[in-house]
Amino acid sequence: MNVHSICLHAHQPCRLKRYTFFDIGRVHDYEDSAVNAALTHERVTHLFLPANEKMLRMIDKNNGRFKVALSISGITLEQWERYAPRVLTSFRKLADTGCVEFLAVPYYDSFASFLSISEFTAQLDLHRKKVRNLFNRIPETVCNTKLMYHAKLARVLERLKYPVMIIDEACLEPGDIHANPAFRTDGCRRLACVAVQRSVSPHTNLDGFVNVLTGYDMPGPDSNGGQRGIIDFLDRVSTCIDGCRDTIFTLPSEIGAHCAESRPETGKSASLCRPRNHNLSAWITSELQHDALHTVYDLTQKAKTAGASDVLPTCRMLQAVEHFTAMAPGQPDGHGLKGDAPFHGSPYDMYINFMNIMADIEERICR
Repeated sequence: MNVHSICLHAHQPCRLKRYTFFDIGRVHDYEDSAVNAALTHERVTHLFLPANEKMLRMIDKNNGRFKVALSISGITLEQWERYAPRVLTSFRKLADTGCVEFLAVPYYDSFASFLSISEFTAQLDLHRKKVRNLFNRIPETVCNTKLMYHAKLARVLERLKYPVMIIDEACLEPGDIHANPAFRTDGCRRLACVAVQRSVSPHTNLDGFVNVLTGYDMPGPDSNGGQRGIIDFLDRVSTCIDGCRDTIFTLPSEIGAHCAESRPETGKSASLCRPRNHNLSAWITSELQHDALHTVYDLTQKAKTAGASDVLPTCRMLQAVEHFTAMAPGQPDGHGLKGDAPFHGSPYDMYINFMNIMADIEERICR
């Protein structure tokens, strides 16, 4: 028997204009709307709509046996509303099948869980409201940025009564990965952690228990990159269903529910694992990145304290991880954005562009 749990992730950060020292105090529009609109239309037309149509056919063909979880950042949903609202209709159709689970994610795909727990929980709340307003669904399973985990975060989610958190299976000891698809961590009686595989391709082995999270923009074999990879992957999943009629699809919340059935009060023992804690060292390695990252979180807190509601969404938009990974030393231009949009020049140029925007925002807060 094959048991599959498939999660698809979608995130598109806002691209920024070239912003010079001489713009500070004069120009308060930081987004490159033309690039954001063009990229949104491109991805919606060639990536999201074909993939969603494919999944709708799979659900219909298999009488609802096929299920999928979706992790979509709030800033991505905003851009779809602004530039390509037609794609939201396809996601509503998926939601209406009852075979889709929307995951709760930090609204801006940020590092907030490491830098400000209060900001992290605020972004989860914003995201849940956005998903509820658009799709009439309330996410209950948390999927943190980059699947990052640390014990304090698990305890926070436990306190907030989230039932399930998805983490990277790389956090686990090798012997724990497949033995415990859902487990508890120290200090958590109710929160179930579900470990997923991130290294996924159209050729990933689909035999046995398969629990994966991958982007809609999964790399493919053709020149269009991820625009074909996800379709190839879904084709293989569909073939697997045809070849093995007892294939079961399950959702992260359903995996977590099995763990919930083994709470101590039921008399059954839950699996207990101690995942390794993540830190930011895999993504933030230079002084420039550290400076930019802490500056934006400091300004976010200042905007909250000052009640600068006009500035706060911009501060949060600038927390998206790509703004900092694009500043990584030794990387080619635009590396943090996978080369699909014009961040401006070298990592140092990107840092200067970002910090000029920070200076203008600080002036606006202090007025």
